[in-house]
Amino acid sequence: WKACVGESLPGVESPPLRIIYYVYILKSLKDRDYYIDQTSNLSKRLIEHNQEKTKSIKHRLPFELYHYE
Repeated sequence: WKACVGESLPGVESPPLRIIYYVYILKSLKDRDYYIDQTSNLSKRLIEHNQEKTKSIKHRLPFELYHYE
């Protein structure tokens, strides 16, 4: 385990780094269909989707978050 300053504590092993991923479902307000994906930064990804940064679905904008876990 690393202390805040990045130094190891004697006799304590470092835990594995965990990155949390979300599976999410978006609902298109244009065609009422769904889009499913995953991300480690849900709020950033939703903004990117609605700013036309996902080429495969930008023709279906706008989207709302339907579900995530």
